[in-house]
Amino acid sequence: MTTRWKSYLVMSTLFVLGVLAGGAATFTFVKREHAQMMRDPQSFHRKRRVRVLARKLDLTDKQQSEIARILEKDAPKRRELMRETFDKCGEPMHRHKKDIDAEIRKVLQPDQVKKFDDLAMMEGRRFFEEGLSPKD
Repeated sequence: MTTRWKSYLVMSTLFVLGVLAGGAATFTFVKREHAQMMRDPQSFHRKRRVRVLARKLDLTDKQQSEIARILEKDAPKRRELMRETFDKCGEPMHRHKKDIDAEIRKVLQPDQVKKFDDLAMMEGRRFFEEGLSPKD
């Protein structure tokens, strides 16, 4: 094998290794970010918001920590307002679901109604925030 081909082979190998290393690093980063988001979505989004503001506004470290503190302090009130808004705006949907569920219950046998109610409760817990349930 000539020196020229050996150098092409070495360069190609290094290129492929670089692509693999970059892909592995990206995969690891994304997987870590996703895991953090799944553990605590609210905290993840607050941190992400601070990072975006820091980048767009060229914030100092002190400004970033102050903004993070403000967002952390505001989180319970924001959650309460979001829940209140959802409850008020979601009322027509709650009524509609209640009507449809009543129609479905008419078709079911008594033992199926109990199972249906259990499924509807589980569905409500998944759809609404933990601790909330659909209005019946």
